[in-house]
Amino acid sequence: MPFLAKQLKVKHYLEIGVKGGKTFLPIRVRNKYAVDPVFRIKNSYKRKQIFKYPFNLFAQYYECTSDEFFAKQADNIFSKKFLDMAFIDGLHTFKQSYQDIINTLPYLKTSGIMIVHDCSPHSSAAAYPASSIAEVKQINPPGFDGLWSGDVWKVVPKLKLNYPELSIFVIDQDSGLAIISKKPLISKNKYNDSVNYSDEDIDNWDYSYLENNRHVLLNIINDEQELIKAFSN
Repeated sequence: MPFLAKQLKVKHYLEIGVKGGKTFLPIRVRNKYAVDPVFRIKNSYKRKQIFKYPFNLFAQYYECTSDEFFAKQADNIFSKKFLDMAFIDGLHTFKQSYQDIINTLPYLKTSGIMIVHDCSPHSSAAAYPASSIAEVKQINPPGFDGLWSGDVWKVVPKLKLNYPELSIFVIDQDSGLAIISKKPLISKNKYNDSVNYSDEDIDNWDYSYLENNRHVLLNIINDEQELIKAFSN
């Protein structure tokens, strides 16, 4: 993430789902905006990161849900097509993650990118659909190891269905990083972008369907040279 922010010369960065700040604070961008219902950033860690990058002192924090942020704050802070980069890693549910993406899109520059975490879970336990990780821990599905992505992966096929003008692909690393852009980043002949399903189909899919159709549904790209080329334009 820090490398990508530097490569793209990001000036305005939004992160939804900041938790302990381990992704947010190392990003060397002067104008940063953090949204989380409950921040868990240790003061010692924040001081350390400010020492490393003094502009962290001016980062803006909004302790509220993402829905509240977009309803009450976003228009006062951002203009349309304002953000160079956004990272979505909030509540790990399909519905909320999709809403966060749709709410962020109007503020994303044509040249900007959005990154969505947890879009390619590698076990049914990690992909267990629930309202929170506390619920998953209580249920403790077979194979659960504490890492939970939920059903966030469904946002990719839903965006392909409802926003075909967007460029969307997934880097199949770190539970899957979906890259969303308003401009083409990778030629569509690099993946199968066919859409032959409905919103109702998406709602009914389970992890086994993802497992059998992962590359087609998610537009998996792991060609390192292709990725370097995409982010060098």
